[in-house]
Amino acid sequence: MVIWTSYLQDGSSTDIYGQRFDSEGIAVGSEFQVNTYTTGIQSKPSTTALSDGGFVVTWESSDSQDGSSYGVYAHRYDSDGQTADQTINGATGNDILRGGSGADTLNGGADNDKLFGEGGDDRLYGGSGDDELDGGSGADMLNGESGEDILRGGEGNDVLFGLAGNDQLFGAEDNDKLYGGSGNDELDGGDGDDRLNGGNNQDILKGGLGDDFLLGEIGDDQLFGEGGDDSLYGGSGDDELDGGGGADMLNGESGADILRGGEGNDVLFGLAGNDQLFGAEDN
Repeated sequence: MVIWTSYLQDGSSTDIYGQRFDSEGIAVGSEFQVNTYTTGIQSKPSTTALSDGGFVVTWESSDSQDGSSYGVYAHRYDSDGQTADQTINGATGNDILRGGSGADTLNGGADNDKLFGEGGDDRLYGGSGDDELDGGSGADMLNGESGEDILRGGEGNDVLFGLAGNDQLFGAEDNDKLYGGSGNDELDGGDGDDRLNGGNNQDILKGGLGDDFLLGEIGDDQLFGEGGDDSLYGGSGDDELDGGGGADMLNGESGADILRGGEGNDVLFGLAGNDQLFGAEDN
């Protein structure tokens, strides 16, 4: 295994590359880039062989990747040279955790952490503190846990749980599931056919493009179907529902609700409570 620092190979100062060789010195596969964070300078690489045939590459990164001037990072690879599945645990302090291309588990722990799943089907747990979680590509599960967290699913069919605190949850272009939990949460499904559940307290739900299902559940919520043929359910509380474009179905359920169908041929049900229902120019 040979590891080196390369200058301007990917257009961003110095980066870490590697090449595997067999016992006769013949190259196995092609050279590969080790670091996934490319801003600033990545240098001083080192590799350690593991008993299972895999190896670990460590390096130093500058430009405040972890909030300080320099930090030490590592990737573990299996015997085939693929990034291995990892479990990475933060400690006390504000941590930055990056999963790589495997199916990784990242635990932020205490304080205000940043977790990046990157490639693979990852599981991210923010822990206590105000955390930022980004699933990257793959079918990921993100758990904000306590604190006021920001969750971004990224590419793939992701599941996001805000849990405790006033959280912000963002899906992307695929079919995502977003659950706010307790607290005054903001949920945005993005593109795709998404399912949004506000949970307790006063939540704001935006379906985005696609045929979405929105449930405010408990509290005085605001639901916006936006594009697509959406189904909106206010739940308990005095809710505001707006179908937006498309042929939508709006259900106020209990409470004094305000329902606006928007563009398209919509169906509005006030149900229990003193409700106000407004159609538009369509049928």
